[in-house]
This record gives sequence, C-alpha cells and structure tokens, in this order.
Amino acid sequence: LFQAMKTKGYDGMAAEHKRITGTGDSSAYYIDSGQWRILWNLLSEANMHAEAIRVIDFGMKRNEGSARYYRVRSYDKMGNYKLAIDSLTALIKSDTSYTMNTRALNYLKELQGKL
Repeated sequence: LFQAMKTKGYDGMAAEHKRITGTGDSSAYYIDSGQWRILWNLLSEANMHAEAIRVIDFGMKRNEGSARYYRVRSYDKMGNYKLAIDSLTALIKSDTSYTMNTRALNYLKELQGKL
C-alpha cells in the first residue's frame, strides 16, 4: 500500500486495498489497525504527512480515538502546532481513554511549548 500511495496517490492506494481485500486471496493478507499505523509511519518518514492523515482516516475508521491521535501527530510533523493542540485538546476532552492518559497530556504540553 505504501508503494501504491507513492506511485499512484491516494486513489491508487484505495484501489489496491480494495483489490487485496476483495479477492479470494484476501485471507493471505494481514491488515488491521497495526498495519495502518505502520503505513502511517512509512508515509511520515517520507514526509508525506497529508497522505498519512488520509491513510489513517481510511484505515482506522473503527478506532476513531486512535485515528484522531495520529492526525494530531501528523499536524505536529507538518508544523501546524495550533491545529495539533486544538485537536489533541478536543480528543482529551471527548474520549475518556485519553482524559487521564499521561502520554497524551505530556504530548499536549510538548506541543504547547512549540508555539
């Protein structure tokens, strides 16, 4: 999927995902939220942050809190600290699994220090 995203863009990646998961051979592929996080990491390392956000939105629909956290990290990597702070603040307020999450709270302080 990373190669498809690099060479064919988002639509090509989505088509490749559909091809992989829509065939009789789909059981040979292991795709879960961990795989989407790996793809997000690859895209982030390639400075493809906007694409990383689209991939997380595409692949992690069932785990919205986690997807929102990855979007925050992408905003941070893009240098959009205000959007990262606003998004993380909203996530912490709306998702109880992040309300007392020390890592998320420390990350918020780190982001605020970048302004």
